[in-house]
Amino acid sequence: MLTLPLEKELTPGDLHLSIQQFDQPRADEVSTRTFSEPAKVSAVELHAGDSAVVITGSRLDEIDKLVLGDLAFSQVEHDAETGSLRLALPAGTPAPSTHIDDRLSAKIVLRDGRVLAVPVVVSAPRPSIALLRKSEQPAADSNITLGNADDLPLTSRLLFTLKSRTPFPRNGQIEIETLDSTLRTVLTLAPSGGLLLQDPHTIVATLDPLRSFGPSAFGALHLRAVYPSAQTNSAASRPESPRSGDEAERPAASSAEDTATSDWLPLVTLVREPTLTLLQCPADATQPCTVTGTDLFLAQSVSADPAFASPVEVPDGFTGTSLTVPHVNAATLFLRLRDDPGSIDTASLPTPPATPHPHATKGKPAAQAPAAVPASPAPQTSPATPPGPPA
Repeated sequence: MLTLPLEKELTPGDLHLSIQQFDQPRADEVSTRTFSEPAKVSAVELHAGDSAVVITGSRLDEIDKLVLGDLAFSQVEHDAETGSLRLALPAGTPAPSTHIDDRLSAKIVLRDGRVLAVPVVVSAPRPSIALLRKSEQPAADSNITLGNADDLPLTSRLLFTLKSRTPFPRNGQIEIETLDSTLRTVLTLAPSGGLLLQDPHTIVATLDPLRSFGPSAFGALHLRAVYPSAQTNSAASRPESPRSGDEAERPAASSAEDTATSDWLPLVTLVREPTLTLLQCPADATQPCTVTGTDLFLAQSVSADPAFASPVEVPDGFTGTSLTVPHVNAATLFLRLRDDPGSIDTASLPTPPATPHPHATKGKPAAQAPAAVPASPAPQTSPATPPGPPA
């Protein structure tokens, strides 16, 4: 056995050594291979009926795939902060037929070809939910119609219905957040929690995005169900001393280790709208119109036609209250919002009576004023006789 200290860091791969034996004229060349430090796996989580596994540990970037029988789970998502790696079966591959507490043996194949054998104990099924339908309750003063059915104005409320494969637990939650996880809210069955059970499997949810996320929220939202684990359920089912007030109805908080989550489902895309109040157009069709409103910077461009042949671009950070737009024959404008510029939206605006252009009568003869009627001459009277001297 030979221990060779390495004076500098080497890239894993082929390594060539020269060995000079005593009293030999030439050195012998020996080829070997170096490896990086292998991944350290602390746990492999597989739920019954699931088509994905989650591996926790360190140096998980060294893992290429996990093989279970004749099924190969490949890398989908690596979260270095939490030290977890999610691997899933190829799309369309049926999930393995597994049951709770099945004890299996899996092989983890590293990128350098080495194989690690790890035990796997099948856990309880993860939550599974489906989005049945959704509808919008628009703000009363909105005059903008969005062109994308998946867009939701920030000022509107969203009602949607979910279907759970298993009975939805009383302390279950629905998490809603942006794709970058910077904004998040949780709906529960608590009073004013946003969830209402139609039956054990059907959940009606209400989301007020402006209240939940604030006026600067925009972008795509997705949701998932969070159920307490079996341990949490058993703890919750034990009798407790009675509590008073809201404390008795509020679901107990659970840590991440005590919960099981469903897959993420797309929900809606939040968009913010400008407030458009008035459209003023002159009688001369060659002259532009003026649209008045607030928060006009939320619009990226405005057009008089849906084809956006000659759009008016709204400057970044525009703080004015009016824009000059091409002349329109109807009280309808077309918008591209900054939060979803790929969609064409429609705005219906009130219009005052058209004002005649100051040069509209140029070149036309002036109207004749009616002729004045001559006044009748005053009647002639004889000169008055001066009064005589007093008697």
